[in-house]
Amino acid sequence: MAVRTLLEMNDLPELMVWLQAKGYRIEQPKNEWEVLRAFKNKSKKNILLHRRNHGRKDSVTVADRDVTMIRQFIKERETWTKILVK
Repeated sequence: MAVRTLLEMNDLPELMVWLQAKGYRIEQPKNEWEVLRAFKNKSKKNILLHRRNHGRKDSVTVADRDVTMIRQFIKERETWTKILVK
């Protein structure tokens, strides 16, 4: 299964910057449904995010294997937001 409401389309630019800081390289999506394609070095660690074709159009589909990484991004972003707002 996949999580379909974890991440929104407008979060993608911040996610790309965060992934690059973690050592991922961002590549061009290969088809019309992909919105993000990121790989870490030559390992098999990759992140593929897809656009929704029904339901909430502003959210992104996250595969189960990538949910932990995306949740880590959200947690770190919330922490930094709290620090910067103070």
